Amino acid sequence: MLQVREITIFVIFPIVAVLFIILGALILRRDKRYLANQAYTIFFWSVGIGLLFNVIYVIFPEENLIIAFNLTTTELVNAGFASLLLATLVIYKGEKIVQESIQIKIIMLGIAIACVILGLIPGGIYVIMNDALWSVAFGTMELILTQGILLACVVISLTIIKDLGPEMKRKFLLYIIGIVFLNITFFGTAIDNMNFFPEIHDVFSYLNILVIIGTILIYFGIVRRTESH
Repeated sequence: MLQVREITIFVIFPIVAVLFIILGALILRRDKRYLANQAYTIFFWSVGIGLLFNVIYVIFPEENLIIAFNLTTTELVNAGFASLLLATLVIYKGEKIVQESIQIKIIMLGIAIACVILGLIPGGIYVIMNDALWSVAFGTMELILTQGILLACVVISLTIIKDLGPEMKRKFLLYIIGIVFLNITFFGTAIDNMNFFPEIHDVFSYLNILVIIGTILIYFGIVRRTESH
């Protein structure tokens, strides 16, 4: 009988990965030139491909490979979240303003630098019984980075929703709830990867179901405002 971890890796992760890739393609079909759509596609594809790396390293359990693939997964997720923030900023500020904003470029550069530093932390990822775990330093920095990005997405989204009409407001509320679900899931994943509460590992695994729900909510909650807002 499959254990919870095996169900998560071999069932939930592939389903979520395929779902992310499909939704990214569907968004890009709406308007390939629109910056927000490009950013959303990068978000969905980065996280989706990152989850597939988790499946691969379980199939080929070699320590260095596990570490390399887990780091790749983590960095792809970070890139995806940064793209989600960029897309949210486009909805908030408008495409032209975002493209010309030095401040936003500095923020994105800062995230990129943080990702590089994360990958250089000595012993940041280690392996016990073919399971990738994070050191406290690595996990704490990853938590600060991802929570900062996702909380920024929520705060900006709460500002956006105030200016929307009733119908768009109801739709965009799904978007906000979806981000919150992602936030809960990846917060739990980080805590689990630091192995703080090994006795409730299965609880964190069940939280991964929220990724599926959150992903769908984000997709159906995406709105597009005119540049004149």
